[in-house]
Amino acid sequence: MYLKLRVARLSKRLGRETRFMRDSLKLAAANVRATDAYVPKPYSGRISLFWCTEWAFRAHHDRRLGWSDVASGGLEVHTVPGDHATLFQAPNVAVLAEKLQRYLTVARRIAA
Repeated sequence: MYLKLRVARLSKRLGRETRFMRDSLKLAAANVRATDAYVPKPYSGRISLFWCTEWAFRAHHDRRLGWSDVASGGLEVHTVPGDHATLFQAPNVAVLAEKLQRYLTVARRIAA
């Protein structure tokens, strides 16, 4: 609904609706349908969850965000600086990359 409202406002400003706007709405609708239809299933491996330190709602939520319900091999929660948007911007992304690289290295050793 939010995206539809934004598209309507932008269309009004431009005087027309662009193909990009229509395609964005279709994509958003497809994402909502996929989310609604998805049923999580247990995962036998260990899950590493990277948790943003600046998430505004984090005080009101379980830090596991429901992942422990599907992580039958265990769940590790790792904090990284930033929020959902700034996590992938410098300097936060460097911290995420370093932590992620550490766990990928361990996973490669286990798989070998």
